[in-house]
Order: sequence, then C-alpha cells, then structure tokens
Amino acid sequence: HLAAASALAELLGDDHAKARALCQGAHLAWQMGRWTDAIATGTHAMTVAEGIGNVGLAVSSRFFMGLSTLALGQVETGADLLRHNVSILGGDLARERFGFVSICSVVSGAYLAVCLTELGRFDEAEQAALAAQATARQHGLAFDQIQADLALAGVDLMRGDSGRRIELLERALRERTAELRASEARFRRLTELAS
Repeated sequence: HLAAASALAELLGDDHAKARALCQGAHLAWQMGRWTDAIATGTHAMTVAEGIGNVGLAVSSRFFMGLSTLALGQVETGADLLRHNVSILGGDLARERFGFVSICSVVSGAYLAVCLTELGRFDEAEQAALAAQATARQHGLAFDQIQADLALAGVDLMRGDSGRRIELLERALRERTAELRASEARFRRLTELAS
C-alpha cells in the first residue's frame, strides 16, 4: 500500500504525501530487516522532505536510515546521520514526535549514544545519552524514558562498569511496571464499560 501511496502522490504532484509514504516505507523496511531498502527509501524520502521544508519527515527518514546503517555495521555513518538529527532538533523541536511513537530527538540521541559506544567514544556517548535522558524526563512518555535510560546504561556496560547504572535500570523497571499496571487497569475499565 505504501508503494501505491507513493506512486499516487507522485501522479498527483503531492510532495508532502510522497515524502510521508516514503518515510513510512523506510520505517517498514527497517522493521522488516531490509536495511539497504530502508536506506534507499529513507534517502529518497529525506530528499523530498527537505525539498518541501518538512523538518519532521526529513528527521524521521534520517532516523530510520541511521538505525539501518547501524544494523549493517556502518556505525560511523549511523552516528553522522543521528548527530545531524540531534543538532537540528533543539528548542521546541526537541519534544516533537512528528507522527511517530517516540520523541525524535530522544531516540536520535539514544541511538547516537549506541553508535558512539560501538566506536569506543564513551564520553561523547554518555553526553548524547544524558541529553536524550533530560529531554525524555521533561517531555517524554515511558517509552522515550526507557530508550534514553537503556542508552545511558549501555555506555557503562560497554565501558566495563555495568554496576554504575543498576539503580537507574531498577528504578526504570519499577516505574514502567507501575505504569503498565495502571494502563492495564484503565483498559479493563474501558472493556467493562464497552460490554
């Protein structure tokens, strides 16, 4: 359906719809482990999005490209893509989700930390993870906070200091478990009301 949406948008000359369909296609390709397709589709989506000045679609496409290059072992390229996202997602843009589940600056920063950790640049990785964590704490939901916390803990794990962040991970687990239980209770109430 995404290929049809992209083709239809092309036929109609609707670059916004084309960029959206391509970005979603990059997301799907990444999820399916078709990383070279995700990079190609993401590059096309990013080019169209930048051409129409749509920051959200450009950074979202770049994010999926960053994840895909990381998955392919092209860690430096992934770091460059994600660093670019982090550099332009300041101010009000720092809390934007751009139609996706996650805050883009948070997950871009968290995965930038993963890339930098893989490259052995632990201090830079820690700074990226701490910045992502600060934004997640201020503006994020549980998933955003988990992503940032895991990135920060991952830096120390790879550094050989796994005990340093145990308290952080235990607290995150407690908080997220409590949130999950509250969500389950709300779902049960809604289900009962609908019956």
